[in-house]
This record gives sequence, structure tokens and C-alpha cells, in this order.
Amino acid sequence: RSNRSGRVPRAVERVELAQARTRIRELETELEITKKASVLFSEGGGAPKRKFPVIAVLVGEGYRPKQCCRILGVASGGYFRWKLGPISQAELRRQWLRQATRQAHSASRGTYGHRRIPAELRLGLGIAISRKTVQKLMGEEGLAGVPVRKYRKNLVNVATFEDLVQRKFRRDAPNQLWVTDITEHRTREGKVYCCVVLDAHSRRVVGWSIDTHQASSLVTNALSMALTV
Repeated sequence: RSNRSGRVPRAVERVELAQARTRIRELETELEITKKASVLFSEGGGAPKRKFPVIAVLVGEGYRPKQCCRILGVASGGYFRWKLGPISQAELRRQWLRQATRQAHSASRGTYGHRRIPAELRLGLGIAISRKTVQKLMGEEGLAGVPVRKYRKNLVNVATFEDLVQRKFRRDAPNQLWVTDITEHRTREGKVYCCVVLDAHSRRVVGWSIDTHQASSLVTNALSMALTV
């Protein structure tokens, strides 16, 4: 607060100055930790099994464990468990994947879920991990992505195209009204599509066409057959 003259009281100035000096010392300490850690690493980075010994060395020099873990990007709980006893390679990898999953989720601003995070880790960091594993790790960390809402139109009793025959399919003679449809069939060679032209009067197939796609040629070929019959 300012006094009537507009000047900040000296007590407030001293507090703010003390806070600024504390923050400067913290930043200097973090810089020292980063420099010493880079020297201790043979190649830099790596999984937690390589970071834990480095943290132990830094802690032995007087730095705080949690601060070292935060700067090196590992969970402090994993480091303390490592100090208590040997950790299996599977557990170390699990901790590493948990940390990578948490960072990918945070980088996406909490939007990525167990379907997009595996792709992000694989393409961005070269980490091979399954969706099932990511889903389990996210559940343990209490993380969740933003669900994608799928909007589907309700087409029940709704005409998608103009009804040219007004729902009147009964005819007194052949070749007055044809109807057509495309069906999908699975075969050993893959999917094939069959287009059939049916006469509304005789219920007889007057044209058909089979192909591996649903292009317009599938329908025109069936109609060409019906016209030549």
C-alpha cells in the first residue's frame, strides 16, 4: 500500500526485496543443478534409471531431492523408492512411461486421451506404447482426455432425397419403374460391391454390376445392362 505521498512504505519494500532475492537464489540454484546434471550425464536425458544416480549425487552435494527431481523431470516418489532398495527394470520403465504420459497430456492442455497420447509418444519421442497401457497409466494418475462428441442426424422417417414416386411402388406393367441398391459383400480377396436394378412390377433383376469400389461407374454399368436387356 502507498501512503498519502504516493510512496511505498519501507516495510513493504523490504518484503518485496527479500522475496526477489529469494527467487533469484532459487533460480541460481536451479541453474547450478542443471549444469552439474548435464556434466554427470554421459549422453544427456534418458530414462529414470539413469537419472536417479545423478539425483543421488546432487543430493549428496547439498541440494534438495524434490528440487532435483522436478528439474530433471522425474517423480520424487520414484526416486525415494529407488533409494530404499533396488527397483526392477519393469518398474523403472513403468515410471518412465508414466512420466512421459503425464507430460504428453499436459502438453496437450489436458485434451489428449488414451487414443492420441500413444501416437504422440511414438511420433514425437519414439516411445512404443500401447493404448491399453496408456489408458491404465492415465487411470492411475487421474488423467482423462476431452471426449469427442459425435453428432449423428436422426434420419428416421426423413427423406434424404426427393421422393419421385411418392412411395407408390406398385406398377401394372414391366419397365415402368426400376429401383436400385448397392450391397457390400466380404470375400477372401476383399470387399466387393454389387449394384442391382430391380423391376418394380415383375420383381426381376434387369441389370447388375459388381466392382471393388462404389464409384458412379458401378451404378451406370448396372443401368446400361438393364437398358440393353
